[in-house]
Amino acid sequence: MTRIFSLAAFVLTLAACGSIEPLPGQYAITSATVGVDTCELGGEADIEEEVITLAIDEDAVTVSIGDSDGVTFDCEMDKSDLVCEEVVQTQDAGGDDGDAMLTLAWSLGGTFADESTLDPGELSLNYSCEGADCDLFAADAEITLPCQTAFTITAAQ
Repeated sequence: MTRIFSLAAFVLTLAACGSIEPLPGQYAITSATVGVDTCELGGEADIEEEVITLAIDEDAVTVSIGDSDGVTFDCEMDKSDLVCEEVVQTQDAGGDDGDAMLTLAWSLGGTFADESTLDPGELSLNYSCEGADCDLFAADAEITLPCQTAFTITAAQ
């Protein structure tokens, strides 16, 4: 009978391996490497100055990037992986007489190396536009749409 309990404890220990419970609170982005950058924003997007706030309660995990004007993701933890829902923001970029609706889709995910370090993390910004004046808007902004800028990040408390 003791062997059965020992075996059960061993199996439960193995099942728990690879599962990290991250600490809630603020994480500083300590490094950011630009991967894909068809928007050509990599040099302008200084995200190493941004702060990520991780909030965990019994029902939800939320991650916010930046200050109160930033973006907030609804996430979940799958063992040590942070899996977040895409956040989509739209903006009328056509002005008073134009027809251009700009869409920015944010993606965030990653793996916690330990309870206070997200490494690697992936942050992606995907821009697109709908409307008759999107080409004019893109020319004024000096970008080609649709486009993507993606970062591999490390964030730590």
